[in-house]
Formats: sequence, C-alpha cells, structure tokens
Amino acid sequence: MLRIDIRTLEIGQHEFNLECTLVELDMEPGRMEEIRADVKLDYDGKEALVNIAVSAVAHLVCDRTMERFKLPVNGTYTVLFSPGDVDENTGGEVRPLAASDEELDITDIVRDTLLLAIPIRKIAPGAEDTEIIQSFGVPVEQNNIDPRWQALAALKDNTDLKDHAGSDGLLDNG
Repeated sequence: MLRIDIRTLEIGQHEFNLECTLVELDMEPGRMEEIRADVKLDYDGKEALVNIAVSAVAHLVCDRTMERFKLPVNGTYTVLFSPGDVDENTGGEVRPLAASDEELDITDIVRDTLLLAIPIRKIAPGAEDTEIIQSFGVPVEQNNIDPRWQALAALKDNTDLKDHAGSDGLLDNG
C-alpha cells in the first residue's frame, strides 16, 4: 500500500519520490517493472491537493506478432482530498479526508493511472510494418463445391448460366 503520512506535514507544498512494487499496488507479478510515482502535495491543514506522475516499464504482448516486449508508460492524475461529503459524480477527483485521518492512501490512484497509461493497441517496436496473416490453411478448390450450391457458384462466377437457366432466362428451381 502506498500511503503518505500527513500527521507531521507542515502547511505548504511537499514532494515525494516513491519507488513502488507490484505487491504494494496489488498487481499481478510480471506486469511491470521500475515503477515510480512522483507526488506533489499541497497541504493546508484541512485539504490536500495531490498531483501524481507515474512511470513504469510495462511487459506487454504485441497484437501483431504475439511476441513479448517492454514499453515505457507514463501517466498523471490530480486528486483533492477534502473534508465533508464527497459528491460521487466527480469521477474520483475529490476523495474524503476526515479530520482524524493520519495518512492519504494513493495506492489505487497510482495503480489505475498506470493501467490507463497502457495503450489499447499494443504494437512492439519494429512490428508496425509487419504483414498481418489474413488467411490460414490451404484454400478450398472451387471444383469441390457441394452440388446443391453449384447454381449459386455459377451466378458468382457468371459461368455455366446457360446450363441452369430456363427458356425464359430465369434459373430453374428444379
């Protein structure tokens, strides 16, 4: 858990440089390394405005090549810890801070900011120009068409229409 002790903080601005582990962030092992949170805290004795800049090296799997690669990720988040009732519609930007609270828990903020910094499309460096395989296996030969579909295949190919057309030029249903 990542917590900042506010009992001894004086009024004013404070900076913290935190090295984090996956265990502290309650994340599964092997997802990231070199996790760092740079925290700027402006404290007035009742409220705390916290600016967090996180960085890490994410372990990802390329969407194109399925190869594992590492990618540096960065993200920022600002949150106000404030006394009183917190409106749930703020989207998490305001969190409760009771007069009796002794620490600020920023664990979920750091974790969520890191996870949101991971790109949706994960492409390994150098894989941007890799051709994507769009067909698998051996192509099916047109000669092995089920006889029930031959008339439809003939329409597709615009061949053999004479064999299947009636005297009026329409296909025979028979």
